[in-house]
Amino acid sequence: MKIITIIFTTFISLNIYSQEYYFINAKNGLNVRSGSDLSSSKVAKIPYGVLVEKIFDTNKKMTINDNGKIIAGNWVKIKYNNYLYLVSKETEPFVKEGYVFDGYLKKIIDDSIINRSQISSVEFNELKQKSSRQIHKPKKIGSLDSIKKMLKNHIEWTTKFESEEHKRDDLIKSIKTKNGQKLRVNHNSAEDYVFAAGWSGYYPEYDILVLEGGHSIDVCFSIQTGETELTIGNPEYIIPSPQNTHRLNGIFGGHECITYFLQKKINDEFTYLTQFDNNYDICTFKEFYWINETTFIYKIISHKGDAIFFKTEIKDYAVELPASGTKLSDLIPQGWKVLSTSSGDLNNDNIDDVVFAIQNTLPENLEFNDGPGIDTLDLNPRVLGIYFGKSDHIFEKKLQSNEFIILRDSPTMDEPFDGVKILDNGDLQIDFHFWYSAGSWQMSDHQYTFRYQNKAFELITYESSERHRGSGEETDYKVNFITKKMNTSRMYFDDETDEKNEEDLQKKIEIQQLKSLKSLGKPFEWEFQGIRI
Repeated sequence: MKIITIIFTTFISLNIYSQEYYFINAKNGLNVRSGSDLSSSKVAKIPYGVLVEKIFDTNKKMTINDNGKIIAGNWVKIKYNNYLYLVSKETEPFVKEGYVFDGYLKKIIDDSIINRSQISSVEFNELKQKSSRQIHKPKKIGSLDSIKKMLKNHIEWTTKFESEEHKRDDLIKSIKTKNGQKLRVNHNSAEDYVFAAGWSGYYPEYDILVLEGGHSIDVCFSIQTGETELTIGNPEYIIPSPQNTHRLNGIFGGHECITYFLQKKINDEFTYLTQFDNNYDICTFKEFYWINETTFIYKIISHKGDAIFFKTEIKDYAVELPASGTKLSDLIPQGWKVLSTSSGDLNNDNIDDVVFAIQNTLPENLEFNDGPGIDTLDLNPRVLGIYFGKSDHIFEKKLQSNEFIILRDSPTMDEPFDGVKILDNGDLQIDFHFWYSAGSWQMSDHQYTFRYQNKAFELITYESSERHRGSGEETDYKVNFITKKMNTSRMYFDDETDEKNEEDLQKKIEIQQLKSLKSLGKPFEWEFQGIRI
């Protein structure tokens, strides 16, 4: 079945620009249905990071409440396959069509992320002198026996004995990812994805296993998430920015071509941004240099043999807050507005500390709406800053989060951020509220409480109250991570008698290590005891 593998990889590398391709952006996989509604039968489940082709948009809108996180989108028809992972009970290779909710799809090519301009050779050489290029030598484990021992709890192998020419092939049968998925590899189409001595290897720093496909193409697996080479790349091709906040990555797809893409570091993990420079043949890629964290230059050779030079900027509107200041105004970057602020003693040293949430005011991030709801959406990034006060009347930065203060990103959505507050006992409270004038009957309130301990702002309690404006049903959650207890209260009305019913459930919870404001990253993305925190 080697032909299938080669054709599919070449197809992705060369023909991806004529169709609309998206990655599955649901970490636990996305269900495919036979029709464009939730009542239609489930026909497959596609793992996180797998590529699908969007055929058309049904224009059937849907808004879901994903454990407190409101996600709006449309039903779309897609084309999908089971060439690598088994996505249904069928094991023979297939290409099929089905319907998914596009709130969990991410574009493979997003030109809005980068700003590219052609420059002269003179400017290129001037910038090159100012550039920074780190020497990247990832640690590689090349011994199959060592790899099997290191990954014995995550990789199930199978060995095939073929012809005299290929006496033994070691293949992956399944992966048990570190985020709890069990993914089965389809060997009817991927039997050439083998461990090749000298080529394959495990990169412990990245938790990536690299195998070899037909024509020596890269076949990579993330042991953490199950993602493949299309979003995680091959560590050998990584070129990090000077401070390692962004990086160029790539995969070898055969025909002497490497497909490159950009990644950004978010909460100590690198996430896929966009495929790199789809306007030119990257087989002719010659030089690449980072100028700073978001700017790089590169050189390619045209089909005619001419050198072409480019400068590219990654559009990153976040900001690095100052390290210190004597008053609040010293800590707020120019052009940013304060959404909420509070002062109090966070670290129990009898000196006031300060916490604030701010938002940029760039006009290009305003989106105008002529439909229901507000007429202007402010999509400027928001930042949370926490500073400890010192005895010399200086505030020193302790933490910055570019993700925790979520945006009002729907015109029918009320402002979701309800403010930050330092409580009398020194705990930090951050509140959110969800209410929609259209698109959802759900409304909810959420409260996070963090305590500075163990050199981190650890989450000690989480409370939420969810209500359905139509049925009147209410569900309240209270989770105390210190006492390890969770309380769930539910009130609902019987459909036949309209009698009010109440339920109250208390249970003990197990948690090995407390989550922190930093490790949470974004709110409502941690799945815990059936809810999203």
